[in-house]
Amino acid sequence: MTTPETMNSGPGWYEVIHPRNATTCIAYVQENGDLYLPEGDDLTPEEFAFAATRGNAHRLVRADEQPPAPAAPEATP
Repeated sequence: MTTPETMNSGPGWYEVIHPRNATTCIAYVQENGDLYLPEGDDLTPEEFAFAATRGNAHRLVRADEQPPAPAAPEATP
């Protein structure tokens, strides 16, 4: 299960804001840290690391992987 601490880390699909041209691209981070770039190899591993460090790499998760939202507190009259 994905937790807030692991939301943007580890292997999986990411949407990345490209550091050179401010466009977005999709990357898959493999278990060994290698990148798979289905749209071509315009993004280097160093650029991905730079974008991730700056908070510009966002892990893509399925809705069913999200932890349940906490229940809203009941209103008291």
